[in-house]
Amino acid sequence: MRFLADECCPRQVIEAVEGLGHDLRRAVVTHATAPDLALAELAADDDRIILTEDYDFGEIVVRLGVKVPGVLIIGYGDRDPDERARLTADLIVGMGEGLLGHLTILDRRRTPRRRSI
Repeated sequence: MRFLADECCPRQVIEAVEGLGHDLRRAVVTHATAPDLALAELAADDDRIILTEDYDFGEIVVRLGVKVPGVLIIGYGDRDPDERARLTADLIVGMGEGLLGHLTILDRRRTPRRRSI
């Protein structure tokens, strides 16, 4: 799958996703300081799932209706980056293509999905 990692993603999460063999583009390298809406449009144009810890992307796809291939929000901000990386990799392996077309929030209570396209 193809991902666009937001600037807030820890290095460990990015490396874990790349380690799974996915095509990952880093916003911090290609579009540093770009507004979230611009990143959502880039993800849509480049057919990439947004990988982020920023809940604002949920607002962008749900309330503003911006169509993107998917959004994966990592909501474990209180966990260390290595654990967030492991949990994210496990979710990606487990859900696979099921991430497409959904806003997915990974947190300690649940993994809700909401159709985003």
